[in-house]
Amino acid sequence: MKKHLLTLLISFITLGSFAQTPQGYSVYHNQRFDFCVLYPHTFTKGIESTNGDGRSFMMDNGAGRMLVYGAWQMPGKSLKEDYALAQKSGEKITYKALFKNSYVVSGINKGRIFYHKTVLRKDLLITVSFDYLPGEKKRFDQIIKTVTKSFPACNK
Repeated sequence: MKKHLLTLLISFITLGSFAQTPQGYSVYHNQRFDFCVLYPHTFTKGIESTNGDGRSFMMDNGAGRMLVYGAWQMPGKSLKEDYALAQKSGEKITYKALFKNSYVVSGINKGRIFYHKTVLRKDLLITVSFDYLPGEKKRFDQIIKTVTKSFPACNK
């Protein structure tokens, strides 16, 4: 009973962070790293990773997916170095931007469009990543705009 009450309380706190949750979206709360992200309610939630660092969300037709995860930043490594590593060889980079506490890398890889946004919070890198077929670009442009607007949320 206590466990159910605790889960209910956490849900209210999490949803409180998204008092204005956009229509058509749900909230995923990562308890290990205490961040939240919106995801389209039409996406299927994958199983959370065994170590609790993140989760995947898929379109039912396989045309697109969203991954969200946290990872500790390597000691002594700068955000600029992480940003450089995010620009993998073999990917055609069409957009990249480095900010004070975040970066974005976007492009094309194996015929799919990708978009990665990573935010540095203390020693934690929190990433939301999308990849999708070019025919889904208009749809994902709106999804990415909505999701990244409040990413990551529910942290102090």
